[in-house]
Amino acid sequence: MFTLTSSECAAGNPDGLVFPAGYCSLANPFWSYLLALDGGDVCRTAEQVGHGMNLTGDQLASHVVRYGRGILCKQPLRRLTVWSLDLTWETAENYTMAVFEGSSKIARQVRLGRETYPQ
Repeated sequence: MFTLTSSECAAGNPDGLVFPAGYCSLANPFWSYLLALDGGDVCRTAEQVGHGMNLTGDQLASHVVRYGRGILCKQPLRRLTVWSLDLTWETAENYTMAVFEGSSKIARQVRLGRETYPQ
């Protein structure tokens, strides 16, 4: 995950520094629930952003690879880490993470064993 400074994000990154203009954060494609934020208006895949820039062929492929096939967002992102005493990856139980925006559930991810699946 990478995010520009708060002031650059607040200004909307109009000069397209590091990311395309209007975008100020990049996340791994694993965090697909970000695509549901604010009705899909906050974050988009690098491919969707490239299409919006009218990129095609090799230009589009280069754009997607440049951003690691990731998710570009118009808002700053922050990481949340949950810690638990004496719990390891091997001993952790399955869990479900639900993401809410206001009172509406917008996404869910489930961990089964060592695999995590968006739902």
